[in-house]
Amino acid sequence: MYGMRFGGRFDWSIGLVGLSVLIAIVAAIAALWLAFNTNTWLARGGAALLMGVAVCAMHYTGMAAADLICTTAYRSKLPRGFGVISALDLPALVITLALGIAALLAVQQLVQRSAPAPAPA
Repeated sequence: MYGMRFGGRFDWSIGLVGLSVLIAIVAAIAALWLAFNTNTWLARGGAALLMGVAVCAMHYTGMAAADLICTTAYRSKLPRGFGVISALDLPALVITLALGIAALLAVQQLVQRSAPAPAPA
């Protein structure tokens, strides 16, 4: 959150921040307990689902705790500078990175499969 660049400040609701931390701790403990103390794939899948819900609930509760207060006179002026990515450029950047990583993994798999097997000892 503090990596955001905007002309303003955050106003935090301490109660919601505390609730976010409580959700994170309780749900993570429950999910990890389920993951390590169950034997069936269904229970472990439930633990993974619980952890995913816990992360989302903690995130959205924490985001609800933040109010962004604009303090600049030019509210419609877009931020400039190194590392600022436009909202219109972000999807193209994410797609390019995802496809690039997938291509690298595909090439790595092809190289591994075409390498000769080691001789038995």
